[in-house]
Amino acid sequence: MKSMKKLVLVGLVLLASVMVLMGCDTNAGGGVTANSETVTVTQENFADGLAQVQAKPGSTLVLGDNIFLSNSVELTGNFVLDLKGKTIEKEKGTVFELLADCSLTIKDSVGGGSIISGVTYGNCITNNGTLKLEGGIIRSGSTGVENTDSGTFTMNAGSINVDLHDGVSNSGTFMMNGGSINAKTNGVSNSGTSIISSGVIQAENYGVRNDGTLTVSGGSITATLAEKDNEKGAGVYNEKDFFLSGKPSITGTNSSFTLFAPISIVGALTTDDVYTVKWWKFDTDTEVMKGSNYTITNTDVEKFDLIVPSSYSLELKDNTLVLKQ
Repeated sequence: MKSMKKLVLVGLVLLASVMVLMGCDTNAGGGVTANSETVTVTQENFADGLAQVQAKPGSTLVLGDNIFLSNSVELTGNFVLDLKGKTIEKEKGTVFELLADCSLTIKDSVGGGSIISGVTYGNCITNNGTLKLEGGIIRSGSTGVENTDSGTFTMNAGSINVDLHDGVSNSGTFMMNGGSINAKTNGVSNSGTSIISSGVIQAENYGVRNDGTLTVSGGSITATLAEKDNEKGAGVYNEKDFFLSGKPSITGTNSSFTLFAPISIVGALTTDDVYTVKWWKFDTDTEVMKGSNYTITNTDVEKFDLIVPSSYSLELKDNTLVLKQ
């Protein structure tokens, strides 16, 4: 019996040795697969290191130095980019384009790391696949992240800082659970599906401009335009489907909301704020706000200060707030 136990033990040792020699990760899990690697790169071996992690799902590319790119880089595969306090910079245009089969997580284990596109045109990152931002700074002279109709972009932490246009231009699916966006024109320009539950968005014209499906349940959205304007300087500018609940802070120098389509209330509004609302379709029986699988209360209505002509009044009827003349 002792001989049999020894043989089993020797067999296990040999198996573990073979796995190590083959480069297997015996602690694989949480998205890390067998043969995954952690590769640290500098300017000299960046291309080779990138190819290495793209070929081995679950691997991590770590910046060991600042990287300057002369051409934009197409990304494939499933891997993590750890900025580790360093910078990847391209003088103009797109830094990274994620292809449809790419799943990239960006993090910064040290702090202060960034991806920079310096000149005022093009996107810093174009995403056709799956992108997660867990840390780091995306800086662009033009647009931070363009999330195309095939893209899914989840922002949990980190920041996007833009000098000229939009922080996030979304025609796919964008989910914001944390982090911050600071942009010139729109914090988020949405023609796809955007879900905002937390985080900070600030821009001059509109915190969020929506021509798609927008759901907001938390976070802070602000428009900072200094001069008076008929419609700009609004926290949210809405032209299509806008679902609101919870306790988001939504403010603007001219209004919290500029509406060309009604707000759908999908849950109790627990904020202490009062939202100022500009409406641009002054017809009797026009819907301004309606309940969606939720019964609107007078308490909800009191959260809104609607700027309407004196000849109009507001009436809550059949779970819908309408204009009456």
